[in-house]
Amino acid sequence: MLFMTEKNVDVALVQEPWLAKDRVRGLRTKEYTLLHSQTAGKKRACIVAKRSLKLTLLTQYSTNDLTVATCESQGNMKLLLASAYMPYDEAEPPPEAVQNLVLVARKQGRQLVIGCDANGHHIQWGSKDINERGESIMDFILTNNLTVCNRGNMPTFVNKVREKVIDLTLTTGEEGLIVEDWRVSLKRSISDHRRILFRINRAAPTSKPFRNPKRTNWEMFSELVEGYGNGGPEFQMSKYPSIEGIEALVNELEVALIKAFKKSCLVSRSRKATKPWWNGELRQLRTETRKLYNNAKRDKTKESWDIYKTSFNEFKYKIREAKWESFKEFSESLMDTSEAARFRKVLSKDPAIPSNIMKPDGSWTESNNETLELLMNTHFPGCGNIDYNDVRKDDFHRRGDLMTPAERETRAKMIVTEERVLWAVHSFDPYKSAGPDGILPIMLQKSLNSIIGMLRGMSCIRLHTEKMERGKGGVHN
Repeated sequence: MLFMTEKNVDVALVQEPWLAKDRVRGLRTKEYTLLHSQTAGKKRACIVAKRSLKLTLLTQYSTNDLTVATCESQGNMKLLLASAYMPYDEAEPPPEAVQNLVLVARKQGRQLVIGCDANGHHIQWGSKDINERGESIMDFILTNNLTVCNRGNMPTFVNKVREKVIDLTLTTGEEGLIVEDWRVSLKRSISDHRRILFRINRAAPTSKPFRNPKRTNWEMFSELVEGYGNGGPEFQMSKYPSIEGIEALVNELEVALIKAFKKSCLVSRSRKATKPWWNGELRQLRTETRKLYNNAKRDKTKESWDIYKTSFNEFKYKIREAKWESFKEFSESLMDTSEAARFRKVLSKDPAIPSNIMKPDGSWTESNNETLELLMNTHFPGCGNIDYNDVRKDDFHRRGDLMTPAERETRAKMIVTEERVLWAVHSFDPYKSAGPDGILPIMLQKSLNSIIGMLRGMSCIRLHTEKMERGKGGVHN
């Protein structure tokens, strides 16, 4: 994970991850999400991806040896990403699940990238020989018109006994899908397998600048808003006789608040995340271990490999020790009972993995939009966008009691008091997420001295106007 963070890797197609009690460990962070099959048993394939990419696990195609996800943040590109492990003791690779996935991708016209531990030899991808497994895999590649992205003959698997090319990157070769800069990284990994790096020539979403409301200069904000809230329930209700007039007034207030917020809250940019447990000692050990690995690879003697292994094991032990000390320090810092309770709740269950769901007909959803639409139709049958022009006016507005204008104005002021407006505004958490208008509750709370009259006035006008129009038996759009 440190390598992915340092190199800003978007997606990792992982085979044979580290397991503890059949659960994948060490591959989930704040910036990255982990995807794998939800079936019981030993997981030998998974995908690690940036959360910003919004990958969706495709459960119907995934097994313990195959993880398939769809990437919907790549514009109109229907991209499937797959991590596959092909067991070395399997008679005729590739597995049936991989074969079915390729057929589905072809049928649906979807672009597919497969990263796999093939455990097979063939000169086509740089091996020095050809074995039966390699022939079987090559026949499958030719039959399905797949593209082998491997370049050169740099070994992808290295230990003190042998060096082999057994890891493949395959694509369906669909138009618009180009794998570039494929290479084997010589940087030592905590595995006998080397990392394989490549780029897909589609621009991934970049982190956008943002504003952190908690860093706002609220004193400046209040000064900027001051002057926009002139008036109150006393200003002329006749000036805004219609719903359109009220909407225009609300829009003016929204614009004023947003402008003041942007001027008083500077734009921030996300910083590169650092590991709290990483330190100078680990950095030095990593450098020494890399040097010993290069020496062992050059000398190819048992003694040099043993020295490297000793250093490598010490490096791994120090990492585990540093992680534990960091975790213990964090746990001891949890003085607030509610915060500790929330933390315990998070640790007590496995985190949810974004996935698709099954339709009533037995098929599966293929995208986030399709999943959301199915959930809405299931829990809110008949829901949808309403065209108010199609609504029967007599059903939409019932006739109100007849009141004089003075009575309507008095009644509105009695209902909408300053105390009730204050209570309503302060009932929200200050930093509750903003709605479509972009207004945070704290923006209203910090500017109440200037706009409380306007807020009360707009509410009174709204109530006054509705009663007036209902009293006339009229309607509004």
